[in-house]
Amino acid sequence: MTRPSAVEVAFEALGRKGVGPAGFSAAREWSLTTQLPAALHLAALKPAKDLPGIKLTIRSNLDRVDLTFREIALVELLRDPEVYVEAGGP
Repeated sequence: MTRPSAVEVAFEALGRKGVGPAGFSAAREWSLTTQLPAALHLAALKPAKDLPGIKLTIRSNLDRVDLTFREIALVELLRDPEVYVEAGGP
């Protein structure tokens, strides 16, 4: 038996509703960057303690409860796309 993934640990601590990737983790979810984040970065509606290997950003918009994991990643990318999306060729 293997260890649970960081996402599975986060879901256990935070629940599944309103939780999704943020930062470079969101860009990786949509295959918009080749960079591998040092830690899983998640956006959630509530704080949690002691989540090793997970960077947590708390968001207060309760409308996120109805969004899927990938939809939250897209919303997070739209917050600052110039930072997280690699530029293409000419």
